[in-house]
Amino acid sequence: MRVTVWSPYMGHIGTIRAVLNISKGLRSEGFDVDLIRVRDEWQGAESFLTENSIRLVDFRGAAVFPRLPRHGAGYRVSMALLALFSFPVLWFYLQRRKPDILLVCLLGFLPMLVLRFSPHRPKVVLSVQGIPTFNRFRRFLWKHLQFRSEAVIPLTENTRNLLLKQGISPERLHRIDNPVIDAGILESAREPAGHAWLDSKDRPVLMGIGRLTRQKDFSTLVRAFARVHAQTHSRLVILGEGEDRARLEAEIAALGLQNDVLLAGFVTNPYKWLVRADVFVLTSLWEDPGHVLMEAAYLDIPIVATDCPSGPRDFLDAGALGALCPMGDAEAIATAVHSALQAPDPERIRGAHLKSLNYTIPVCVHRYAGLMKELVS
Repeated sequence: MRVTVWSPYMGHIGTIRAVLNISKGLRSEGFDVDLIRVRDEWQGAESFLTENSIRLVDFRGAAVFPRLPRHGAGYRVSMALLALFSFPVLWFYLQRRKPDILLVCLLGFLPMLVLRFSPHRPKVVLSVQGIPTFNRFRRFLWKHLQFRSEAVIPLTENTRNLLLKQGISPERLHRIDNPVIDAGILESAREPAGHAWLDSKDRPVLMGIGRLTRQKDFSTLVRAFARVHAQTHSRLVILGEGEDRARLEAEIAALGLQNDVLLAGFVTNPYKWLVRADVFVLTSLWEDPGHVLMEAAYLDIPIVATDCPSGPRDFLDAGALGALCPMGDAEAIATAVHSALQAPDPERIRGAHLKSLNYTIPVCVHRYAGLMKELVS
């Protein structure tokens, strides 16, 4: 059975690892897997794809669009251009390769539109990566395009309920988690971090991970850290890059924390940093589900997270497996972090670790494989 995976993206996002792991797991289940590159996706993953016999199909969009904006309003323009470019290329690809299943993870409207004009019609599995927004235009697209897929996979109960309210039939909804945990995480975590704050640690280190964007609300994390720092001599490391860097640097300077906060940028191996943290802090305004929570739990790091829609509450069992705080509340977050530093709860840490095992490749991909076989048969 042949599966084609469609997941165009720009920048560094959590979905990348999940899609690669899904592709790897499907190969181990005996599927032939094509992974589409529209422009420059999957750079750095070529050896992974070769090792796992995953076929990379390059649409060569980089030759047509050598430079495109990756942040802010320009990002939307870039994705629109890539969608226009991809329409005929994807159409011809479908007629030539004739996949049995089309797994759609990002930019979902485009393949569904192409299929309206395609003689070859594979079964479509739509994995909803993130919380969908339903303004009038998006509601129209979902109703006439995405909702025509044979199966829709929400990652959280909140998203499942949201889709039900939009009119999708319950029998087409299948809750399957993203496979973000594999043994390679532990191997990567054994490497030295390469920074003295962690390799020669002389005080506690808090850590945040994610793109420097409004969604992650690292401004609240910096303000919470200022309160923690006033009580406990500590440091804060944030891994990730994005358009909010300059603003965050200004806020850090205004609080006099330049010597104790590190904006480390994007790193290819976040696990060698994360495993040496004393507390992982997620201050997002929304997540669905928030893969780094599972990764922190797998590495036995205490977790403090905002109670944002909708991943943290799901994963942390309403606060039983990690502290949940109101969004934007720096004081509450600081209090929870200080408590985690002073008295880590081993039962919480163990419970979160056990929960993270639900997100391994064998557990998640077995469900994907079963669904796909059922659809084709």
